[in-house]
Amino acid sequence: MRSDFHRLLRLYRAGKLDLEGMITAEMDISGVNDALTAMKSGEVVRQVLTF
Repeated sequence: MRSDFHRLLRLYRAGKLDLEGMITAEMDISGVNDALTAMKSGEVVRQVLTF
């Protein structure tokens, strides 16, 4: 990943890498237990927890 970071950043900035589209859900950190349960059940693939 370290060697690919700058390449991925360039793709994102050029609009060729849709990072937002890869996120299934966003949750507040207070919902961490629900987030883990949803991930374990296969309900979501990628989640972002905000602090």
